[in-house]
Amino acid sequence: MKAKKISDAIIFVILCVLVVLFITPVYFVVMNSFKGKLYISDNPFALPTAETFSRLTNYINGILYFSAILFMALKREVKFFSVSIFSSRCAERRIYFPFSSPSFL
Repeated sequence: MKAKKISDAIIFVILCVLVVLFITPVYFVVMNSFKGKLYISDNPFALPTAETFSRLTNYINGILYFSAILFMALKREVKFFSVSIFSSRCAERRIYFPFSSPSFL
């Protein structure tokens, strides 16, 4: 019984150390996200001060960049699905395009 309590305590301490090791990088990323780009490379482990604090500009830039990438991806998907649906409907109803093919084809 005593050996079980000791082994449980050792496992608990090891898990607590692992939690601290895994959470520390996340803490530094969140802390540095409130700094300007130049101040992060200058002193990455310092807390943001009034001089280094960049407000929410990093988050706004990230949202704008991500929304542009998302828009590009969605535009490509919409184009693909609309063409595939249109061509499948044409094949299903045997609708042919009214224009002739170009002479260079």
